[in-house]
Amino acid sequence: MKMRVTRVIFKKSSGSAIAEFLIFTLPFFTAFLIILTHVQYKAMTIIESNNLARQAVRAFV
Repeated sequence: MKMRVTRVIFKKSSGSAIAEFLIFTLPFFTAFLIILTHVQYKAMTIIESNNLARQAVRAFV
């Protein structure tokens, strides 16, 4: 009897695991990608400013 009840519960919730995964994971993954892109952009800006300063010193030395 108990086994039958658990089978019915698991059969009804077979597709809900995917929906819950998407609902809970997708916003965090999207936020992580936005933050990662922002950090990469800032790092690229710092590297470019260092290169510009280095080339300016080379031009005047």
